[in-house]
Amino acid sequence: MAIITGNLERILLKYPEIDLTKVRLIGWGAGQYFHYQYPLIKDRLQLAYTVCPNPKNHGKTIMGLEVRSPESLHQECKENTIVVIFAERYFDIMHALRDRFNDLRSVNACTLEVNDGALLTEMDDFRNLNITPIQRTWKSRARFGIFIQGMAMAHTPYVLAWNRMHHPHAYQCMVTWDHLDPALLERCRAWVDKLILVPQPENTGILFLNTALRSARIGVEHLAEQGIEFSVRCRSDNILAGSLNEVVERHFSRERNHGKIAISIHSWPHLPFMFSEKTMLARTTDMLKLWSMPEDPRSTEHLDYQVPSNAHFLELKRAVPEVLLWSSYAKSLGYSTDTLEDSHNFQRACLLPLEPNLRWQSLKFIPLFHIIAQRDRWWNIEQWEKIYTDPESAREHAQALQNLDMSVEDFWQQKVG
Repeated sequence: MAIITGNLERILLKYPEIDLTKVRLIGWGAGQYFHYQYPLIKDRLQLAYTVCPNPKNHGKTIMGLEVRSPESLHQECKENTIVVIFAERYFDIMHALRDRFNDLRSVNACTLEVNDGALLTEMDDFRNLNITPIQRTWKSRARFGIFIQGMAMAHTPYVLAWNRMHHPHAYQCMVTWDHLDPALLERCRAWVDKLILVPQPENTGILFLNTALRSARIGVEHLAEQGIEFSVRCRSDNILAGSLNEVVERHFSRERNHGKIAISIHSWPHLPFMFSEKTMLARTTDMLKLWSMPEDPRSTEHLDYQVPSNAHFLELKRAVPEVLLWSSYAKSLGYSTDTLEDSHNFQRACLLPLEPNLRWQSLKFIPLFHIIAQRDRWWNIEQWEKIYTDPESAREHAQALQNLDMSVEDFWQQKVG
């Protein structure tokens, strides 16, 4: 039984300058994700057509949409085109649209993350507020400092505004590149206590590792100069939801856990030292140690980064920036970094979970729609009890299920939901 939340206006979270009355929507995908997700949301968005990398699908009509080659996108106008992605590795497709298709704008079609729905709705509500930057004069030294690093993008002022309004007690600085659009930088400057502009590294590193190292190091150094006790790392596309104070009370109060860093648990547990670096909180002294890793002199074409698809999956650790960051930090502290067991030992000794007290949401990967689906053919106890304890919600589920346009074959393949 599927409940769908979201709307086309979420495009404005990522691209606030877009005119939705003129936007042209094109799908990416004609496979498993498209077949599952598109029937649930097809009445809420009008796609001109969809593209698929698989030549076998070119020229077909699937669920009323013509399937074309991705090369068709070269003919689209960048100014008013949005590619809506139906795929598991949507982030890879976004990168392809940036690098191969003239930086076409794109959004993820759907998410199945259960805990994201309310936060996405709150973010949309916040976007509609007419708020102005808060000009602050610090009466005493701030306990918390947020350093934002990364490329300033159209949605970055929203990130800075959200973090300023939701964490007003935190000093906020941003480190980004000095070659960016001055008008955009001024919109960012209005929301931070300090905007630091630096040259981008000539060698950006594997998947921009060196850019992150340089800007994050400069950001946390600035917080250290302000005498700030706890530092929070945030990327220029990520808002922070939750409480900084709750994280400190849970992990660091009463002088506990010196030397440890609280990070988001959203990472890959089967790859050694693949820990998230998107959001973290720690004492400023410990945060500075982490981000003091030297920039990598190797280029992205270096053989160390070339991992063939038929190699053992553990070889991926050679080409994942997060692994390079955390294994370098572990080595600097004297830990072995060869095996998954070594990774677990380091994790126990040095890392703590941010969730559920603090979490992040990327505007870069914002989904248009949020799907809550129960695809089992059997009752579970939560569904059964909801009939009695929450009949209004059960009614909403029943209506959504009844409106699904799916076949008997879909039912037996457990696509209904």
